[in-house]
Amino acid sequence: MDELQKSIREWLDAKERSGFDRFMIRQMGYTMENNNDMDIRWSAYRTFLDRIHHKKLASDPTMKRWFGIGGYAVPGRETVFDICFALGLDAESAGQFLVEGLREPSFQINDYQEIIYLYGFEHGMSQEECNEMAAEYEKELDLGVAFCQTHSTHELMKMYQAKRKLPKDGFLTWMKENISFFKGYSKTVLDYFQRYKRLILESVKEDAAICLESLLEDTEFASWKRRRFIKETNLETIRRFIYSKKKIEPDLRTNILEMAQIVYSENDPNSLFIRELFSLDYDTMLANADSHKVLRMTEKRMSDLLGMAVQREKQMRAVGAASHLEKKKPEEKCPDWIRLLVRELGNDGEGGPMTAGQAYKWLQHYKKAQERRCLLIQRGDLLPMIMYMTQKDYLKRNSYDMDGYNAAEVVKSFEEVANATLSGCNMALLNKEYDLDSLFYLCIQKSEMYSLSDVLDEIRIQQQ
Repeated sequence: MDELQKSIREWLDAKERSGFDRFMIRQMGYTMENNNDMDIRWSAYRTFLDRIHHKKLASDPTMKRWFGIGGYAVPGRETVFDICFALGLDAESAGQFLVEGLREPSFQINDYQEIIYLYGFEHGMSQEECNEMAAEYEKELDLGVAFCQTHSTHELMKMYQAKRKLPKDGFLTWMKENISFFKGYSKTVLDYFQRYKRLILESVKEDAAICLESLLEDTEFASWKRRRFIKETNLETIRRFIYSKKKIEPDLRTNILEMAQIVYSENDPNSLFIRELFSLDYDTMLANADSHKVLRMTEKRMSDLLGMAVQREKQMRAVGAASHLEKKKPEEKCPDWIRLLVRELGNDGEGGPMTAGQAYKWLQHYKKAQERRCLLIQRGDLLPMIMYMTQKDYLKRNSYDMDGYNAAEVVKSFEEVANATLSGCNMALLNKEYDLDSLFYLCIQKSEMYSLSDVLDEIRIQQQ
């Protein structure tokens, strides 16, 4: 543990990592010799203001924090698009802001707004022109749209490459003809996320099964089953046994029931997954969630990520319905198909007949609320899973014998799997200079391997 503690102290003291502030400073043509060089930060900030013609992209204190002046702040994805348009960037440079600046996926080719932005950057269009194209496209969204649920990202990119030189009207026509592809999220990324979650929970259940078998060996469970001619072992059987044997020690009783619940539960509880990956001290972890991006997984976030397909489809239908209502007078009767959609999305219809104005107002409110639920799966969501599975696979390959532990072999496995996954998800590859990425290398010390939970707990202790 001394080795880990030393590495974490060095990690916390390091000041040369590549954050969004340094990315912005480099984009303005400056380099940082040390983190305290405020003259460089101010020069880069003033250059930025000149390049965007002093456009108000956020409050002055917030924009300063993008450069590490008066604190640190990372803009959201939508604000980054505002920045890129204000700077007059091309598509390649805008993509760098997403991938290298935010550490997020590049343009989401199956999101109609982002593919229009990509087209706009390539053609030197303004953000206003792109938003007008998006508004025109939204008129085609209605209840009849059936979104494609296959892995269409690469196919759609090929189609885009063949159509990207079309004039604006022709490109928009192509989009309308292929509306089913623009579902707003990557099925590839979602499948990676679901696959890793499933593998981790399977691993947790395997470990719990071994532990449960060991615990039951310290009881009369086998003979109790035999006397009652019970062949199958399940959660109900174990509960019957535990409650019939009052002499079992309370701690043993609790541990058996806990392991049995994990092994035989038909559900995959998000809370179990999160605690397994991140920390046994879950409440403390959440209290420090702003310290590192890797600490942002909650049960709600997990639920929203797994349900993104449903949530995106609801959002798209709301967008389409609101677009249709813009052409109607507020006092007009709301079309039946929109009225039914509003009911389906959660408006119970109390208060009598619905007007177009009432439906439009409700849909606008619903869209804003829905945007908060339509999340993108990030590198910080995938990398903890990859580290966990890398360590588990290494232990299994070596029959859980750590005498021949080889740190270089673990690092190599982690990097290969992580980079293959990140590449498939159109995300930035591993980079030890990234604050988030460097955190995972702490799990692989020269003489011993540590779980991410151990590392996070030690970081918390040293920060107190």
